[in-house]
Amino acid sequence: MAVIEAIETVYLEADAASVTFSSLGSYEHLQLRMNLRTLRASNYETVGIRLNGDTANNYSTHRMYGTDTSTAAGPETATDRALAAGQMVTTTMDPRTVYGSAIVDILTTEMQARTRL
Repeated sequence: MAVIEAIETVYLEADAASVTFSSLGSYEHLQLRMNLRTLRASNYETVGIRLNGDTANNYSTHRMYGTDTSTAAGPETATDRALAAGQMVTTTMDPRTVYGSAIVDILTTEMQARTRL
């Protein structure tokens, strides 16, 4: 049985364009759990992840999401960030009242974990 340890928690009390985790240690895998909200009236708000400051088109992601009426899944390849969450909001709703949740697993081999996480 795997041991799950909370290594860092961030609560935002104000708007933020990014959050940086800089002392994650040398773990084999990393799981991010997020509860998100947007103030924009967009119908699709995305959250991206960049590792070690890498902004080149080196990321590939498989995404799944759903709303009360539809679901979708598919890949994103050669992007400048890994898609971590997409929040579906209808433009007729007040986006400040709608939250989205995401669980992101970053799985690495033991050798990669020692050198990159």
